[in-house]
Amino acid sequence: MASAKPSVNLAPLTAAVRSLEVLPSEDAKVAFTPLCSVTLLPKVRSRQRRITPQLMEAFAEYLQNRGVTKNTQSFYFRILKAVCNRAIREGILLPDGLFKEVYTGKAKTRKRAVALEDIRKIATATTDSDSERLARDLFVFSFITRGMALIDIAHLTPANIVGDKLAYDRHKSGQPVSMEWIPEMQRIADRYADPHRAFLFPLINTDDAEGWKEYKKRSQVINYHLHKLGKRLDFPVTLTLYVARHSWATIAKSSGVPTAWISDAMGHSSEKMTQIYLDSIDAGRIDKANRDIISQLFR
Repeated sequence: MASAKPSVNLAPLTAAVRSLEVLPSEDAKVAFTPLCSVTLLPKVRSRQRRITPQLMEAFAEYLQNRGVTKNTQSFYFRILKAVCNRAIREGILLPDGLFKEVYTGKAKTRKRAVALEDIRKIATATTDSDSERLARDLFVFSFITRGMALIDIAHLTPANIVGDKLAYDRHKSGQPVSMEWIPEMQRIADRYADPHRAFLFPLINTDDAEGWKEYKKRSQVINYHLHKLGKRLDFPVTLTLYVARHSWATIAKSSGVPTAWISDAMGHSSEKMTQIYLDSIDAGRIDKANRDIISQLFR
């Protein structure tokens, strides 16, 4: 008979998580991750009753066995490390070397960008269900809105469109973004128009904890259907929403869009440095570059 799984004392870490100031913008994904990391720990089949290096190693094995990528594992452990440091500063005794044997680096990721011709194949692909059509359309919408993240697409409302401009605040950083709203964007939005829904697309119904749960489920379904579509089209990479984001950046760079702005669009620059660069970049030039890319896509 299997022995009962011993309990793990997570109260100190949980308390530290709840008091941890992650980001001023209270980004849902980043704020959720520390608590997720901590609450996953009891599922680890470990004989340890306390927070120890062995428990962290067991947690790493648990994540590995469930297909969690090395970079996501690293993200979890770096957040947990910050939580532990906060706990230590508040007088909670924790053993040394908690994270010595687990991965906290950044592995080189596989190629995610594809050529414009591949994007065109997706945009013109025949879909076999409403869910797959939504996934395809959101992929194209992300691409033509300069790599907009799905979390930002989910929160778009008609109020974000004023005249010929689309303006929104990034969910991750709170940074305001503005771009030209063009007919190709409108056509995709029109397919999902619903006067009884607050948001442009059928991804979430509320902007709260329930909405976050809806978003997580929807994002998994969307990437599932994109993966299926990509296999059917014999795509060179695994098709996800990230491919739209990375592809726009790669194609934009080859079209002469400033690297500093692309880094900001991908979330790779600090807020201070981003603002310095943004002040020197003509927004009209960026809109023109995006129009040129889109005109090649739909020609």
